[in-house]
Amino acid sequence: MIPWGLLVGFLCFSAWAQQGAELRLLRSRSWLQGLFFGSGLALLALWLLQAGIEDGLEVHFLGLTTVTLVLGWRLALLAGLLPLGLLTLTGLEQWQHLGPNCAFGLALPVLVSEAVRQGVARYLPHHLFVYFFCTGFFNAALALVAHMLAMAAWFYWAEGFDGRQVLDNYLILMPLLAFPEALLNGMAVTMLTLYRPQWLKDFHDSDYLN
Repeated sequence: MIPWGLLVGFLCFSAWAQQGAELRLLRSRSWLQGLFFGSGLALLALWLLQAGIEDGLEVHFLGLTTVTLVLGWRLALLAGLLPLGLLTLTGLEQWQHLGPNCAFGLALPVLVSEAVRQGVARYLPHHLFVYFFCTGFFNAALALVAHMLAMAAWFYWAEGFDGRQVLDNYLILMPLLAFPEALLNGMAVTMLTLYRPQWLKDFHDSDYLN
């Protein structure tokens, strides 16, 4: 059974989030459209690489922290919805997981990434390595931990998995995934900072290289 409450809530939140200038900018700027659809394709390739110990408890890397830093959190929600919808339509993701995947696998990591980005920008020095390690590296690890904890709670309370099953077959993988997720996003942010800083929405040379 599809958890319609989570799905409808996510769609309503996404619709509200797009009532701004960013969606109009997306329609009018071809370079932003390229980043948008390129981000969706990158997420699709990353999310195809699923693995797990037990059926129904599969895991994969997210990559959403980098997408949030490139597109902003509002457009990142839409960019992530494209591969998630495609994976669900093709049967690679279960229909009954569409709601929690949208809420806990997409919206939650994006919002965590945005919250950490704002916190780092506001409270920490505007230093290049602070941006690399805090906005990119540690941010991605926190986003993945939040995602997996929320999904574990969903599997336990709504999907009927035993607590020991969730712990031994899902949460046990969290430490093994957090560091590679952080490294993947940290490297991506570092490369973008060095070679395509204009692709990062909140990175400005005058702030970090002055």
